[in-house]
Amino acid sequence: FLIKPEINGRLYYAKASLKSAMGLIESYWRRQDDNLLTLEITVPFDATAEARLPHGRLETIHGLGDLEARQVGDAVAVCLPAGRYSFTYRATCSFDLKYSLDTPLAELLAIPETRALLAQELPQLLEMAKGEMNHLLPYSLGETSRTTDPSLVRMMLGDADLNDLEQKLAAIPVKAREKAVDNRIADPIDY
Repeated sequence: FLIKPEINGRLYYAKASLKSAMGLIESYWRRQDDNLLTLEITVPFDATAEARLPHGRLETIHGLGDLEARQVGDAVAVCLPAGRYSFTYRATCSFDLKYSLDTPLAELLAIPETRALLAQELPQLLEMAKGEMNHLLPYSLGETSRTTDPSLVRMMLGDADLNDLEQKLAAIPVKAREKAVDNRIADPIDY
């Protein structure tokens, strides 16, 4: 069987287990702010598994010992006989989340810092969000910029420098939301 964790920037850990006919299969990963990853895997008796350690470099992974391992793209594939394993390494990429033109517009409008930036850079868009055109708002600014209707792009984005806006959005630290944000602006927001 294959164990292939998918590290997500919104999570700091994930754990899964499965009671199989061979016995208990377990997989757990944890990441720290400095992109240090720890993966723990249990392979049941009389079984073998291949683990793909994501965003790793073969020479930097602690815990491989005498296990057969090879680099496969940006992951390390490790053959695991029955047993418990723990691997630690620094990921080759950052998992820091950043706001961008592809962040849902409802989320950008719900965060005070990103909303203030949009008010400064795209005041016409905020006017649309206030009024009866709310239901016409796109999922994201990136979606709007890729549309083939130039009048729609001009109406929503005006003459905004999208590269500059992308950089300004990325500079704002991502904040955890207390409640989920719908992909449209359904509830009135204080303007």
